Amino acid sequence: MSRSQIEKIVSAKKLEISPFLSLGLNHRIEMLPKIVNFNNLKLEGKRLGLKGLNLTIQLPEELINRCVQELLLLPLEVEEVWHSDYGEIDSGNIIDKKGTVSRLIDTSSKAINWEIEYPRFDKLMLRKKEDFSLTSFHFDRFNSDPSRNPSQGTMERLILNLSQSPRFLAIMDIDLNAMSYLEDDNLTEEHYLKLCKQLPVISVLICEIPGSKQNLFHCINYKATKTLHCGIGEVGEKAIVLSKWKPFAQSNNKC
Repeated sequence: MSRSQIEKIVSAKKLEISPFLSLGLNHRIEMLPKIVNFNNLKLEGKRLGLKGLNLTIQLPEELINRCVQELLLLPLEVEEVWHSDYGEIDSGNIIDKKGTVSRLIDTSSKAINWEIEYPRFDKLMLRKKEDFSLTSFHFDRFNSDPSRNPSQGTMERLILNLSQSPRFLAIMDIDLNAMSYLEDDNLTEEHYLKLCKQLPVISVLICEIPGSKQNLFHCINYKATKTLHCGIGEVGEKAIVLSKWKPFAQSNNKC
């Protein structure tokens, strides 16, 4: 990805944006954006539980290309396909039926020794529309059986960048300890409006995930149910998202 759009965002120093517009809430706040280069992610993202990983693995390029072609045949608004063992109820999301996407996800999981569990919340993403609006911040929530509610555990996610160009993930730099209402299992517009009124100015980290080069891939690992995040980027970007559920009995605490 050309960094011009990202640099344009950051050079503004202060933006007035409705960060939850995609959730139906049109309430503007001030954002203070800051680029976090991959090498600085460990230091600047530690408080938020962010981790950057470099992985030397082999992924079949032919399989990646086949998966991308399958997504390109789907309607423009469909930018992701979920693993065939997807566990969410009545989501309306597109689930892999042919097995190609699931095979790529499984291959990636095994290559990085990522524990496979059921139900799966893993997917392949292909950006079909440019979006640098920063209007789709959200926590991940899952309607599944067995339950994956944040009152019972934490869903960790890893984004594996398959593109040769950098990918960016925007993350709100907020302290959830001061906003326990955001840990509710069922978040509504009222929860997000309360956040906007409590924090009318919010710092946002624009976190870099470098592009792949030969067999070297880069990832970002974060707590998806506890991190307000927003994808941004250019057409053609592709990535795999792997998920891991950690019940509080294994997580030790809710932080």
